[in-house]
Amino acid sequence: MALTSPETTARRLPGMAEVLLAGRPSHDAAELRSELWAVTPGHLHQVALEAAHTALLQVPAGHAAD
Repeated sequence: MALTSPETTARRLPGMAEVLLAGRPSHDAAELRSELWAVTPGHLHQVALEAAHTALLQVPAGHAAD
């Protein structure tokens, strides 16, 4: 979903309702855009490394992961 489209608020309504019902803080589209622009390649790399070290792998019976 583009946070810059005219329909942004309408498209976000279900998620905004969930946030409200869960008692979590809500953020407007400008705040979300700002958070997204603050993400750097370094942040993504850190998350990828964590995921790679904690991921589970399933393989079919009789096969090995390597």
